Amino acid sequence: PVEGTGPSRSDRHILSVGYRLKFTDYAFSSQAVLDALAAEEDDGILEDPYLLSILEQSWTYEGRNDPFSPSRGWYWVLQFAEAGGPFGGDYGFFRVAGEIRTYRSIVRLGGWDPNVVVAARLGAGVELPYSADGKGAVPLDERFFLGGGDTVRGWGYQRLGPRISTSDTAEGGLIRAFGSLELRKDLLWGISAAGFVDAGRLWDDFSTLNARDIQWTVGGGARYRSVA
Repeated sequence: PVEGTGPSRSDRHILSVGYRLKFTDYAFSSQAVLDALAAEEDDGILEDPYLLSILEQSWTYEGRNDPFSPSRGWYWVLQFAEAGGPFGGDYGFFRVAGEIRTYRSIVRLGGWDPNVVVAARLGAGVELPYSADGKGAVPLDERFFLGGGDTVRGWGYQRLGPRISTSDTAEGGLIRAFGSLELRKDLLWGISAAGFVDAGRLWDDFSTLNARDIQWTVGGGARYRSVA
């Protein structure tokens, strides 16, 4: 049987709206970024300096029994953003991104008592540039990135995806998809073991979108849950 998955007392919906005004100047960036800036400025990814004016909204559903070490429940988040246009600034684009996570405890499987937690995660996002009182592009540090401990763990931080041609600087993408399936097992003294399969990919636009490009990684690890 699977441990009960009914609503927990912590179920809640969180709505938020925020406005962000950001000024970016690459004057103190690494030489790699400055070299890329000089070569790629015409395509709009890197503009130096620039002003970003963006309105952001999000909806989060928290239905996990424990946000820090969940064994059952759901977690959803949906995010929207609008830059440029009536908000001004040097860039204009729309963004929508979302993520779903679910957790289940398997305490018995036939005659076997594995007592493991199955955790699954799916996420996707798209950014759509438009040119209304602003550059129709998405600046480098507002694009999607993948790789690292929070997304596709077989790759280094922000290492999954294309690079700017003149340097090793990650270029990111305007479309992303990623997911993971993980088995977690508590051991002793707050230590747990996990095995996972992660997958993900970035694309520049819909014309390059191809599910066969998705890259997969398999791995495992251990965690320690401190008293705090």
